[in-house]
Amino acid sequence: MTTTSAQNRDREHAVLSAVTAAFVYSDHLSGKARIGGLSDDDARRLLAEAREAQARLAG
Repeated sequence: MTTTSAQNRDREHAVLSAVTAAFVYSDHLSGKARIGGLSDDDARRLLAEAREAQARLAG
């Protein structure tokens, strides 16, 4: 099965979204950019999910 350029764009978008999410939640936990209403425990969970998604998509 060959991948189309649309599939490649979708994959690139998914990887970028996962990377962006990881940075956002990491910044929240480090205090650089707090997200209102998000607990540190939720941020840790979401960061782990974003990193897992990034790893799945990258490889």
